[in-house]
Amino acid sequence: MVNEKYYEGYEGDEEILFRLYVNKEEVESVGIWGGYFSSIIKLIPPQDEGWVGFSYYYHLNSGWYDEENWYVPDIDLFYEQLQQIDENALAYNVDKEVLNLIRSMFSKAKDFHGDITISSY
Repeated sequence: MVNEKYYEGYEGDEEILFRLYVNKEEVESVGIWGGYFSSIIKLIPPQDEGWVGFSYYYHLNSGWYDEENWYVPDIDLFYEQLQQIDENALAYNVDKEVLNLIRSMFSKAKDFHGDITISSY
């Protein structure tokens, strides 16, 4: 069952769906409003060589945007990028809750050697 707490009230707008798999079994699914996701991802700065990790795919609108259930290629890097985001730079408490939810999913993926897919609807 998909937790859509952070998409309620935004039906009809873009929804970003995260799915956590451990041993190829889906163990957690979260749907969030695209606006929350954008406000979080925009806080990941480019590196000297440009965008890296998930922010590379985000800014090029490729990968996760092109395919349903796109597997995040480098969970460790994306988790580190999420950890470096300054929560005080987020405008709303809900953004902070969403960031912590996403961080938690990626932490579980790291701990249990799982996979995460992202879809945009």
